[in-house]
Amino acid sequence: MSKKKTECPCTSTGCPRHSDCDACRAYHHGLGQKTFCEKQGK
Repeated sequence: MSKKKTECPCTSTGCPRHSDCDACRAYHHGLGQKTFCEKQGK
């Protein structure tokens, strides 16, 4: 089960992974990218 945060700093509010950190990391790392949080140093 993924951990969901109540306050997500990501500006992509329409993203289906918004506030679901585990799913967001899995998706972006699978593409060889950093998440918004990693890019912002959060």
